[in-house]
Amino acid sequence: VGVDCLQPDATGMKTALPPLTALQILEMTQKVRSNLYHARDDGESGRTFLSKGFLRQAKRCAEENLKTLTPYLEQGKPILGVEPSALLSFRDEYNRFGLPSEQVQKLANNSFLVEEFLAKQLEAGHMSPEQFTSEEKEIQLHVHCHQKALSDSKVSCDVLGIPANYKVRLMP
Repeated sequence: VGVDCLQPDATGMKTALPPLTALQILEMTQKVRSNLYHARDDGESGRTFLSKGFLRQAKRCAEENLKTLTPYLEQGKPILGVEPSALLSFRDEYNRFGLPSEQVQKLANNSFLVEEFLAKQLEAGHMSPEQFTSEEKEIQLHVHCHQKALSDSKVSCDVLGIPANYKVRLMP
């Protein structure tokens, strides 16, 4: 979910926890009675093109994403993303392509990392620690660099700490 998590194994060594799968994300959103709609599976945010300086290709990706996602946005559906640098391109880079500003702003305002979405659900009272395991875990969290720059690391800590006996420590 846009984060790397480490947990001590039986020997005390830190081992990487596997990233959340689409099925786990679906299960978590069902806990808050949200319906997920699968917009596309071949989507490219354009972020990889941007990182290499291929601006025309990145703009084409942005245009295609706006075309694909606008119907969902018009229905008031949030856009969830798992990969921080890809999703956060909607907030940061898309407004620089000269695309329809109202559509780009609507996409930016309604695009969330999964943990941001779940944090909003928690804040609204749609989730509680009782819905999750009571198992004890210590989690060391390393947040993606794009997430550090354009989101809030505390959100990831808060969401990972929803289960009552989870202790989350943010790594620098």
